[in-house]
This record gives sequence, C-alpha cells and structure tokens, in this order.
Amino acid sequence: MRRSTLPSLACALAVLALATFLSTTLRAADAVADDVTAEAAGKPSGGWQTPPMQVVVLSAHVDRAAGTLTVTGLDFGDATPRVTLGVDDLEVASHDLGHIVAKLPETFPAGSYLLIVARGAGLPDYDVFHVTLPEVAPPSAKPETAANRVAGP
Repeated sequence: MRRSTLPSLACALAVLALATFLSTTLRAADAVADDVTAEAAGKPSGGWQTPPMQVVVLSAHVDRAAGTLTVTGLDFGDATPRVTLGVDDLEVASHDLGHIVAKLPETFPAGSYLLIVARGAGLPDYDVFHVTLPEVAPPSAKPETAANRVAGP
C-alpha cells in the first residue's frame, strides 16, 4: 500500500506559513521596541510608521450646470489627489481629506465611466468608482412650471 504525501506536504506548508508569520511579527516588534528605546533616549526613531489608510471613494455627484464632479470619501490625503474619469485627468478645484471638487468640462459626453482617485502609486493610495454622467441639458430648456405653462384652447 502506497503512503500519501499530501498530509506531509500540507503540514510542511502550514509550518512554513507559521514561521513566516512569526518572523514578520518579531521584526515588527523589534522595530517598535527600537523606536520606543530611541524616543526614550531623545534620539530620532528608526522610522516605524503606521501604514497609510486605504483611499475609499464613497460617492460621486455630477453637477452639469456648475461643471463640477464632487467626490466624497475617506483619506484623500493632504496633497492634491489625481482624479481620472475614463482616460481623462480632471482639474481639481478644491480638496480635503474627505471631499474633492473637480472641474468637469461641459463637452464631456454622457455615459458611464470609471472614476479613479489617487494620492500616490501604492495599492492603498487609490480607489475606483463607477460614475454615470447625464446628458447636458440644452441652454434654452427650462423646467415646466405653472408660471411658464401655456394655457390650452
């Protein structure tokens, strides 16, 4: 009867994964301990930093009349983020950590686009979102109200 090597392989992979996890955890703990020791001695720390938060786009609102695209989300960063709609970069008019207002050219055609907001090149530094741009209303079109409604015969 032949012995199966599958349980042995699974065991070896589990041990390797555990060893890798422990090694990474110990290196991180050593870095934190070195930083605490350096700060206690009044020296600059060794550079252990909290990783940046993930950029998250929660919503996007198109205002064709104002010519803007307002993006709401989390952790857009302090520097001006890059806003790409489809394949076109938009000019950022204003921004803060949770809001971006980008200029939307009136010639941008209606349709569905992939919106990309990026504050850097790393994986946590960008997010994508689907945006639908409505048709541009003709300048002469006015919403019908009781004041401009034509009386019938």
